[in-house]
Amino acid sequence: MKRKLSGIFVRIKRDGKWESLDFTDLTETEMNTFLDERMKSAENNIKNIVEEQSSLMCPVLEYEWVRQLAIMLAQTVKELGDNFDLDRG
Repeated sequence: MKRKLSGIFVRIKRDGKWESLDFTDLTETEMNTFLDERMKSAENNIKNIVEEQSSLMCPVLEYEWVRQLAIMLAQTVKELGDNFDLDRG
């Protein structure tokens, strides 16, 4: 179901087609895949700037915190949408 609850749109590949979907409309697996791809991009950018591998530790820890926060928030918004039959579409 595409309810567009958060207004945060991301581009993902679903069933072989690229789509722009609200973050809360993604499955948890899709959320993780999207965040993993963003992290890989950020790591590549950091590697171009930082000379030592150990310097990546702080951004990686920050990323894990942000990942969990984003997923928990999306799941909460989904639950609210389910409980109150909400749809921004």
